[in-house]
Amino acid sequence: MKTRRGVTRHGRRTGFTLVELIVAMLMLTIGLLGLAGVGAVVLKQMRGGTYQTVAASIAQSRFEQFEGDPCSSIVSGTATVRGMTEKWTAAAVGLRAKTIRDTVTFVGTSGTRKVGIHTVVSCTP
Repeated sequence: MKTRRGVTRHGRRTGFTLVELIVAMLMLTIGLLGLAGVGAVVLKQMRGGTYQTVAASIAQSRFEQFEGDPCSSIVSGTATVRGMTEKWTAAAVGLRAKTIRDTVTFVGTSGTRKVGIHTVVSCTP
């Protein structure tokens, strides 16, 4: 029995039907759109994490600046660093230490956010 190219012995054509191709393309499109949506969410989360890391770094720098200073020079204050607003308060803890509470406020991907960190630093009387 002779067969033509693309036709089986039983008279059926090989390959995909138009409906099968459309369904496959639809499924691929839905998958790609879902992947793009997840990518956008991940990017937003990464930006938010970067802002929080910078805010924590600003607070850490402030704590290191106060370490070993005279207790009388460690006072509450505010500053703007890297476009973020920093506010810290200092309270005495005995004669040789102060509690520092530092709050860094920034505008992130989901609005205004605050990162608050506190520590105790030693100081000279």
